[in-house]
Amino acid sequence: MAKDTNQNISQLLNNMKRAKTVALFCHISPDPDTFCSAFAMKAALEKQGKQVDVFCDDDMPSCLEFMLDSSSVLKNSDNAYDFALSVDCSDITRLGNSAKIFLRAKDNGAVDHHKGHINFAKVTVLDCFSASCSEIVMNIILSQNLMDADIAKILFGGIVADTGCFGFSNVTKTTHLNAAKIYEYDFDYDEVLYNVFRKKEKKVFDLSNRVLSKCKFYEDGKIAVVRILKEDFLATNTTIFDTNGIVSSAVNVEGVEIAFAVSEVNPTNYKVSIRTKKYIDANECASCFGGGGHVRAAGCRLNGYLEDVCDKLLKVARDRLL
Repeated sequence: MAKDTNQNISQLLNNMKRAKTVALFCHISPDPDTFCSAFAMKAALEKQGKQVDVFCDDDMPSCLEFMLDSSSVLKNSDNAYDFALSVDCSDITRLGNSAKIFLRAKDNGAVDHHKGHINFAKVTVLDCFSASCSEIVMNIILSQNLMDADIAKILFGGIVADTGCFGFSNVTKTTHLNAAKIYEYDFDYDEVLYNVFRKKEKKVFDLSNRVLSKCKFYEDGKIAVVRILKEDFLATNTTIFDTNGIVSSAVNVEGVEIAFAVSEVNPTNYKVSIRTKKYIDANECASCFGGGGHVRAAGCRLNGYLEDVCDKLLKVARDRLL
């Protein structure tokens, strides 16, 4: 980590040290990395005798339920916590309604790895070169000698998810060195890999097959658009939370440089996942619509009718094709 990042970690730890009650915040439309970062930090802080709660507006990804207690995640509270910590969130708006609880705390901080991070906390630990937020949290916990096998297992889940099981372009030598630190602890690595990365319910398999068969390609196959509509969810008994990974199947097609998965929330609101292959910045594309993420993976929300939403996405993609 950069020197200034380490300095911010020291400041964050000093500020948290005084707190007796801590609230941890995950971003909306949560991925495993945000929840693994939060629950690992929760376990570490509880070792120090602190009272800790985890907040998220949306439900936990089902792939984490084998090791994390989804029933313990709160959506609201009237408490004013001593310290609030956001994990894996680039913008306070990404905390959703929980933002008001974050701001109500006596003190706050943020830990993140997103390139497009917009400062909203009093102390921010930001490492844009980290492949996952879980790795930053891991180094914070290790610095306090609070790591154990249970915490390592949780963090491994976050790293595996945000790196595509070490297959995404965000993976570096440092990513593997961080993973090596995790392997110093004894837990069932295969269990984590299967549940977080490989496991797929039959209904999710059916959804993926159904929508990918209708994927549309543009600009000589350089742009792929997958539409995931309410009728697809109804036909397969799935929800918008079951769409993870579909867009990756589209961008992996030979010749595709950018892929969009457009998921219907309601007839005039769509969740968009963006993946890119080589020279297009997914975060830059998402930021055109108030979203964000990483160079190769990002997301946003768009309002409007489906065809208009797709036209806007296609224009952004076409403007960035070589």
